[in-house]
This record gives sequence, structure tokens and C-alpha cells, in this order.
Amino acid sequence: MKTEPRLHEALHATITTYGDVSEYVTAIESLGLWERLTTDPEEFVPWLHAAINYGNSTQEFFYPTSAKLLDAIEYNANALAGRAIRLRINFFHLDYPDALLAAGVQQSQIRFDPSWLHPVFDGWIAQHHRDLGCLLSNERIREELSRNFRFDLVIGNVDAFLGATPTREFLSSILEWWRDRRRELTGFLGEWAAAESTLKLIAAEPRLREINPQAVVEILHCDAAEELAARLRLGTLVEFTWPAFEQGAVSLIGTNETAQVGEAFPYVSVRKGKKLVLFDGETTRSFLIPDTAPPIAVVWPAFPIDDDVLIIYENAEPPYDYEWMWLSDCQPHLMPDGSFDAVSFNYPQKIGDQYFIGGNPVSASSHEISPVGIRLGFGPTYVADAVDSENLTVLPCGECIPVEEFDRHFAAGTLDGLDIPEAAAVAAESGVPLSFSKSFTATASDSTAHSPCGVDGNRLYGFSFSGYLDDVTFQTCYVSPLGTFYSHKIPDFFAVEKPASTIWYVCEPEFYDDTIRLYDAATENHIAPSLTHTGDLHVLNYLRPAGFHQLRVRNKKVSAKMRACTTEQARALIDNPLSILDFAEGDETLAAAIAGILAEIRQLSHVDMDLPPLTSVPKFLTYLYE
Repeated sequence: MKTEPRLHEALHATITTYGDVSEYVTAIESLGLWERLTTDPEEFVPWLHAAINYGNSTQEFFYPTSAKLLDAIEYNANALAGRAIRLRINFFHLDYPDALLAAGVQQSQIRFDPSWLHPVFDGWIAQHHRDLGCLLSNERIREELSRNFRFDLVIGNVDAFLGATPTREFLSSILEWWRDRRRELTGFLGEWAAAESTLKLIAAEPRLREINPQAVVEILHCDAAEELAARLRLGTLVEFTWPAFEQGAVSLIGTNETAQVGEAFPYVSVRKGKKLVLFDGETTRSFLIPDTAPPIAVVWPAFPIDDDVLIIYENAEPPYDYEWMWLSDCQPHLMPDGSFDAVSFNYPQKIGDQYFIGGNPVSASSHEISPVGIRLGFGPTYVADAVDSENLTVLPCGECIPVEEFDRHFAAGTLDGLDIPEAAAVAAESGVPLSFSKSFTATASDSTAHSPCGVDGNRLYGFSFSGYLDDVTFQTCYVSPLGTFYSHKIPDFFAVEKPASTIWYVCEPEFYDDTIRLYDAATENHIAPSLTHTGDLHVLNYLRPAGFHQLRVRNKKVSAKMRACTTEQARALIDNPLSILDFAEGDETLAAAIAGILAEIRQLSHVDMDLPPLTSVPKFLTYLYE
């Protein structure tokens, strides 16, 4: 081929005309060129490199295994040793990267792409010529393959893995990983749900016990009492209470007609149809949205100002604009572009006798206003008109300062009205700027003076810092009167004091959901929502962040018992569910939530739990005994 350059060029150019590498090798062989190609390293290595480059961008070309090509790679091992040949494992039968690693190519160039969902072991299970000993001896690659291994491929195909020591040990190590993972599931419904399909597959293939019997036993172990005790120690949202909201909102939320929950500190609003109810402490104010109002899809915040109410809403008709209006006259006004993301209008304030939304003064029934803006500060106040504002307005003086100057002074602890040393220290040490729109400041009211979010004198605050510390490490830090908290897993959270314990993290509802999300701070795993006696979500799950300042601990004694719950105590509750009410000190809301947790545990696929029969089922056990 050295003397026939056109043939050499044709050999490379025709790669794209074949469906897969086996067809390509067969075609070269039929031309009588295969031996000439594979016995000359100067020809074979560039050709192989070109073929692999094509395979890196062409799904399925290298999915079939070819014994002839594998033999050629082994024959040319000396020429391949030390070469940098980039190979994307996801697009190749596993025999090929194994053979290349055995030949001594640079290991760092053999990469696995976790974003590609194709099950890489399926082709190898169907047919293979190598035991993958070299591939699986690479710690990085073995870890990448382990994390993305699919047990559905194993069902009925255990012999493929039992046939050689490397794959047998690999599958055993995956079972050990799942044994450790199984321990992490305890107490977390969401983690169970994510793992349930894999656990069912492991249970469905009895021959896995031949590979690692102890790991399989531990993976499939699920003690209902252990699970209940763990769930009670983690806690549940209804350990908090807000009586007025719970009583007033229950008839509005969870019905067939969609209700919306909004916030404008210290108020929380619930709107269903034409009815709008505002809650603050034990005060409830009800309003009707007049028939003359524009069609409303969603009401966001509602601001009671004197005898009127200003609402910000999404129009239900195209182009679905964000608008604001007073209920007294229902005259719609378009919100400025980009202003709706200025979410700190959930924390309006008074400066003297003047009511402000963001940095804008608002008087009842006035139409010469602009109810937008993000604000922070206890005096002076710093205001941005939108999330991406480059300048801030300082109130009450009206001075304008660049965001960069604000960040610099904040990190130095020299910003009037925001002298929070702990927050300044985080800004200075991390170099991550303050997330202005995810932070808040407010002065405690009578109804929020004991906020579980933390109170510093009469100040309520939460400062969020989110960003990359380097090219790959993302971090969120949150500073409040409760302390300084970090997460590499949960973005934009805030902290609340966990009853009779330490801290919960809380996140706003996702765009596809209406419920708040509660997290265990130690593991950063999601804690399942609290249920009612009917199995429905309790109304507190719909509360918005600013509403958490209104919460109080429902029963400190019960929370203390939950934090200290042992497996033996949990087993006693399972053996006699009627005793749950005594455990809850007679509180039916807590009793129903605990029974709801037990009902969720009972639904796990391989839990063994029998309930005793009851002649009469009390209300709090309704869902458990359905």
C-alpha cells in the first residue's frame, strides 16, 4: 500500500460507507488487503486511529465485536504502546477498549461519557472475545462503569459474568456498592423510589447470590421498624403548626379547583377561583376578586395596603402577561419586562409610614406606582429593579451604586444596613457573590418574632451565595441567625430549626410542583411530605418560604420522642398502630402523619409488614388501613 497511495486513500475514505466495523473488516479482507494492512504497523496504526475517530462520532459502528480486528490490535501492541488514541467507551463494544489498554495505549484517553444512556454491556453480553481484565483493572473506568451499570442486562445473562474472574469480580463489586447504597436509602422515600427498580431486578435474579450472597442478602433486607424509626428521627413537616393557616387553607387547597399560595411578608395568600384569603398569625382576611377583573391564571403575591389589596398575577389569556391591579377597581397594569423575576417583592417593607415594594413607594389605590424590585438591608436599603441589574438604588437617600461596589463593601463588612459579619466572611472567603434575589431581610413582626428561620434581635435575614468555586465544584452557602450552612447538592435552599434537633434545609417548589421541599441537612436527602389521615398532602406542604416565619413547633414532647425513636419503639407502633395516637400525645395531625409514613413504608416492594386487624379503624389510621 505504500507504493499504491490511491489504494491507501480509498481504504481510509470508505470507512463511512459501511454500517459497522465487522462489515468494514470483511470488505477489506475480501479485497485481499487485510493481512497487508494489519502486519505493517506503519499502515495499521494510522488506519486504526482513523477508524476509532470515526467510531467516536458514529453510534453503533463499533458495537459488534470482531475477532480479526482484536487479533490485529494484539499483533501491533508494540506499535500502539504509549500512543494517545482517544476512545469514547459508550460507542464501542467493550472488547475494543480492553484490547487497546492491553496493548498499552494511554489510559487517560479511554473515556466514559455518563450522559450517554446506552447500556454499554449489552453487546459484550451478546458476544465477546475478551474477559475485560485490562479494562476493569483500571480503577477510574471501573468506577465509571459501575455507577452506570444496569441490572436489567443481568437478568438471564449471569453466565456471561460468571465465565471469567474479572467480570465476576466486577459484578460482585457492583453488588457491594448497592449494599452500601441500600444502607443510605433508610429513612428517605425519594431515595427508595429512585432505587426501587434496581432492587426489584436484583431480587428477580436468584443467581446473583452465587456471586456475592452476603451483599444480596443485605441489599434486599428491609426491616419496617428500622425504616419507621429512621423516618421519625428525620422528622416530618407537620411537627410545625400554623393553626389559622391550617384551618383556613384546608378548604381551599387540595380540592378539584386549583388553589394558589403566594407570599408578601408577613402575609401568606391563598386564592381559589374568586376567593382570596390572607393569613398573618391568627388573623385571617378574606376578599372576593370582582367579576370585572381580567381573567387570572395565577395570583402570585397579594399586598394588603390599608383597605385595598394589590395583586400581581399572570393573565389567563394570550400573551399571558404578568400584570398588577388593585382589587378596588380591577384596572390592569403591565409589569415591566424582566421585573417578575425580582422575587424579593415577597418581602415588602415600611420606611417610616411609607409602604415599599422593592424600592418603590406604594400608596393604596394609587396607579402611579411600580410594584417591582429586589431589596436588602435594614437601613439603608439596597434595591435592584431586576435580577440582572448592574446598579442598585440606596433608600431613602436615592443614591445609585454599582453592583460591583456593593459586593466589595459587603465582603469587607463595611456596608451600612447589612453589617452581618458571618455573611461578609463567607463572601470574602469563597469569592462567590451574594445571590441578591435569593436572599432576604425583614424586621420581625409580632407574628414572626419567634421564626424558626432564626431571629437576631428583631432582624430576620437569610443570605445565599451560589456559584462555582472552580471549574467543577458548585457550592451553595446560606447564612442566617441559625448559622452558616453549605451544600454541594442543593441549590438555593434556606435553613429552619428542626424541632428538638438541629437543622432542616428547605427549597422553594419546583416549576412543575406546588409543594415546598424539605431536606435532611446531614445527608442532603429529600424528606417525604407530611400526609393527612386520607393520604393527601397536608396544607403546610404548600406553604411558601416567607410563610415559614409564622410556624411554631406543634408539640415539643412528641418531636423529642421522634428524634430519639429506637427500632424497638417503632416495632411496637407497627405491632399496635392504635398506640401511635398515644405516641403523638393525642395530636391527630401528628398521628396521621406518622401513620402515613408507615403506609409509605408498607408500599416498598420487599418489606415484610403485617398490620393487626382492627374491629374499628380510627380516623388517623384511615389511609394506613385502606
